[in-house]
Amino acid sequence: MAAGDLLAQTNHGTFNMSAKFVNKERYIGVDQGRCNFPIIAVDKDVDHPPMVVVAAKYIMALCVQFSTSDVLLKLQEVADLWPFDAADR
Repeated sequence: MAAGDLLAQTNHGTFNMSAKFVNKERYIGVDQGRCNFPIIAVDKDVDHPPMVVVAAKYIMALCVQFSTSDVLLKLQEVADLWPFDAADR
């Protein structure tokens, strides 16, 4: 095990975790609604203000009572979610 690594133990077993500092983090925000579904990705660098890298609002038009599956199926129809994961990396 390298310096800075941690040994984590759970009910499912034991595994190594790396404990090192990162200089950049990506936060993804979602505000679920029945009609609109905005998603935003923000990058935060050390010693820099947060920067919006991708933002989009999707028109969902879901029925009054909807399930998680309804949301996922509709998002697959109307949204390209790859930019929120890979934008500006």
